[in-house]
Amino acid sequence: PFCALPAARLPAAGAARRAAEHEPRYQGINTLADLTREMLVNRRMPAIPPHIPDPVQNVIRSCYNFDSRLRPAGKQVFEQLREAKRRLRAQGQI
Repeated sequence: PFCALPAARLPAAGAARRAAEHEPRYQGINTLADLTREMLVNRRMPAIPPHIPDPVQNVIRSCYNFDSRLRPAGKQVFEQLREAKRRLRAQGQI
């Protein structure tokens, strides 16, 4: 399955992983309450790391929709990820 793809096989994964180990996801967020406020009140979602392939970034963004009626259901996410995997494989990226 797509989610089982080792991160080391993604482009620039090593450098991105090393950078992520030293950079906080959110500056100034120290508690779950702070994180919840940033996401729900300020509508600030986590940044998607640049090493994530575009087709997968698109799936992630669709899940970030604040209107739950517009977010894909689990089965739709599975199908979108399957299609992303097919496209990435066809492009020789995986």
